[in-house]
Amino acid sequence: MTTARPDPLRVEELFDAAVDRGPEEARRLLDAECAGDVALRAAVERLLDHDRKADPDFLAPRPLLLSEALRDERARAEHVARPPAVFPDAPPISARIGRYVVVRKLGEGTMGVVCMGYDETLDRRVAIKLLRPSVAGVGWLLREGQALGRLAHPNVVAIHEAGEHEGRVYLAMEFVEGPTLRAHLAERPRPFHEVLGLFLGAARGLAAVHDAGLVHRDFKPENVLLGKDGRPRIVDFGIAALVGRGARANGEAEREAEPTSGKAGPLDVSLLPSGAIVGTPAFMAPEQLRGERATAASDQWSYCAALYHAAYGVPPYSLDGDFVALSRRVVEGAPEIPAQRGKAPAWLGPILVTGLAKDPAARFASMHALLAAIEAHLPRDPVLDRLVIRRELVTLRVALLGAVIVIGGLASRRLLHAEVTLKLVVVVNGAILLMVLVIIAWRWRGLSQNRIGRRAAAIVVGVEGVMLVHRLIAMRLGTPLDHVLVNDLVLLAAVLGTLALTERRRIALPAAIAMAGALVGIFLPSAASLIYLGAGSLVLMLLIADVIRER
Repeated sequence: MTTARPDPLRVEELFDAAVDRGPEEARRLLDAECAGDVALRAAVERLLDHDRKADPDFLAPRPLLLSEALRDERARAEHVARPPAVFPDAPPISARIGRYVVVRKLGEGTMGVVCMGYDETLDRRVAIKLLRPSVAGVGWLLREGQALGRLAHPNVVAIHEAGEHEGRVYLAMEFVEGPTLRAHLAERPRPFHEVLGLFLGAARGLAAVHDAGLVHRDFKPENVLLGKDGRPRIVDFGIAALVGRGARANGEAEREAEPTSGKAGPLDVSLLPSGAIVGTPAFMAPEQLRGERATAASDQWSYCAALYHAAYGVPPYSLDGDFVALSRRVVEGAPEIPAQRGKAPAWLGPILVTGLAKDPAARFASMHALLAAIEAHLPRDPVLDRLVIRRELVTLRVALLGAVIVIGGLASRRLLHAEVTLKLVVVVNGAILLMVLVIIAWRWRGLSQNRIGRRAAAIVVGVEGVMLVHRLIAMRLGTPLDHVLVNDLVLLAAVLGTLALTERRRIALPAAIAMAGALVGIFLPSAASLIYLGAGSLVLMLLIADVIRER
């Protein structure tokens, strides 16, 4: 029988699993999950009892009794698990910071303490960065809050609120339950494709930072968190800075941004004296080490240094010695790709060397350009890549056009002599549909390799099938042939127009010709057959030209 203090997170997990069940079902769940752990079961049952006594109004926030009970359980567990002396500047457990209840401490740094909090209003966990009493630090944290508030990207941590608590600034942000990228990579050797996938996510987040007009200034694996979903999120924008207006993305010299209004905000005013060095030395670009202002190109250098280390197992520059020695190597030397590259591909080296260039202007024009250079070497997704089945798609289109030409040619004599009837049109349509099915069956093994091939086959069969059903209905209702042919042109224009919007823009011209033919046919019903033949032939020729161009 276990009597130790229960884990508050386990208590909350079991409560969430049992709260919506009936009393008997909840009892069976606790019998199975607690397995003799009396303290754990008692804690969960206390929460369930609080919940049953609370106001059931679904519009109300989480009941006060329940939130107080959760705080009590966490407080008792944390009092045993961690001595408060480890975080001398941290608020006591169960204290409030703004509307958030402090649950436990997560860590601390030179600028402040990070705690996990609970938002009673929105019923969610948050990470709270509470700044230590420092006048300069207030600006830093407000800078971080405004920087994150500008962004909404899946690879950048989301900010919820920035405010003051007892004279100290706090920042409430998305709680990411997971390790840092550095800790994740240090757990065990990871395959290169997994490492690169995580860094590509971080690169997209960094590109979004730059698109918002911001510079991170301290990108490193410790400032990337991995959530339970495996998605990397960039954090710690405490030294982010506003990129000056008119600054080029290649990182050439930028001037400090001027405020757009009479009053400057924390992001609009530099908090550092001229020449101050900010960042982590192992990931600082040469211009940062020289005390120059950091730019988007500096972030690119830091990113490439981190990816270099992750890919090759060694940093681009030796970290032996002191800061002065490291600075001299970075400013004066040039990185070389290790002879033993491990599992990293050969194409990665030149890309990283470009991103690690001493001159910011010699690096990639932006993080987007760096991403494009890497992604150009990645294998394409066989599920969505048209190139995987390009030959099968071209063959399908050639065979389909050939069937239309052959079958149309056989009926052309009667068409030219104005002996066309709706029955003949139905027979031609049925013959084309049959040929389409034969062609798709012939090429199905190649077409079915991915989603695009299967979708293309379904579209062709669907269009021909709808046209046939439309003509059969018209024949059954006795609709005049000229009306049927005009409607056929409208249907053809709709299909080609949809494909032009979603797949191939070049098909927009054939779609426009088909619609123009339909409009002319409305006013000249007696010539509908010739108009249909002329517009259809022109559309057919354009589609043939498109196939030839693609081949």
